[in-house]
Amino acid sequence: MEIRMSLLGKNNSRRLLSKADIKLLFGRITQNTLSLLPRLALNPKAAILYARVAAAFAKKDYSAVYSLKHAMFCSLFGIEYDRFEIVAGIGEGESTMVFGFDDLQVCNVIIDNQYDISEWNMKGKTVLDAGANTGVFSIFAAKLGAKKVYAFEPILENIECIRKNALANGVAECIVPVPMAIGDKKLETEIEYSGSGDPSASLVLTHPHSGSLKRQKITITTIDDFAKEQGIKIDFIKMDIEGYEKEAMLGGKTTLSTHKPALSFSAYHKPNDKVELPQTLHSIRPDYSCRLLRRAEEVFCCD
Repeated sequence: MEIRMSLLGKNNSRRLLSKADIKLLFGRITQNTLSLLPRLALNPKAAILYARVAAAFAKKDYSAVYSLKHAMFCSLFGIEYDRFEIVAGIGEGESTMVFGFDDLQVCNVIIDNQYDISEWNMKGKTVLDAGANTGVFSIFAAKLGAKKVYAFEPILENIECIRKNALANGVAECIVPVPMAIGDKKLETEIEYSGSGDPSASLVLTHPHSGSLKRQKITITTIDDFAKEQGIKIDFIKMDIEGYEKEAMLGGKTTLSTHKPALSFSAYHKPNDKVELPQTLHSIRPDYSCRLLRRAEEVFCCD
C-alpha cells in the first residue's frame, strides 16, 4: 500500500514529506542524532529545542518530549503544522486521513501497519479496538472498509479525541467510541495517565512518566458481556492494552471459542507475553494459528 504524507499548517500551508523526512520525523529522537545534526547546525532555534528534548528524555518526562519534539520539527520543516494528512492507496483508489500531531500512533499503526490490516481482513467486518487511544487504528480500519468499529478507550479525554478524529475523517457513523476498558470481569477501578493520547496508561504496569499524573475512575467490561449486550458477532479484535491482553482474552472465551475472530495483539508488555499469550489463546481454542510480527512494535496476528 503506497502512502504519501504531508504536514498541514495552521495558515493553509502544506509540506509534502520525502521518505527521508518521514524517517526523520518518526524515528526515535535518540536514534536520529546523526541525521539531525546537519539540519540543527543551520537552525539554532531547532538546536536549542533538540537539547531540551534530550534533557526531557533523560528525565523520562515524556509529555515534555512530545511537545518539544513537535516544536523542533515545526522549526526544522519551516511550517507551523498542526495536522498530518496521509493519502493511502486502498484497493483500486486512494483514501485520505487527517490526524493531529500524534506521530507515534500514526507511524506505528498506518506507516508501519504494525497490526497487519488491509481490505482483505477489514472490509465488511465488525471490529473491536481495545486500547483505541485517540482512534488512529479505528479510523484506519474504517477507511479499509470495516462495517463497524467499537473503539474501547477508558480515558475520557481520549474518547473526545476519537470523536473529533472520526468526524474529521468522515467515518463517525462507522466508529462507536466506548468509554470502558476490556478485562476478564466487570468492575470499577482507577487508572493513572499523563494526558490525552498517553500511550502508557495501564491497569497493571507502572507508568514511566516521572511528573504528576492524572487519575480517573473507569469501568471494565468483558468481550463476551459486551458482545452479548450489543447482540453482535465480532470478526476482528485488536488489543494494545498495556499488559492486560491476557485478561481480555479470558473475558472473551465464549466469543473466541464460538466465532474464532481474527486477533492482532501486542506481544511485548510483559517479559513472558510471547509465550503466555499464545498459550492462553490456544487454551481457549487450540486451532488458532499465530505469527509474530516485528514492525514498529512486536505484535501477534492470529486467525
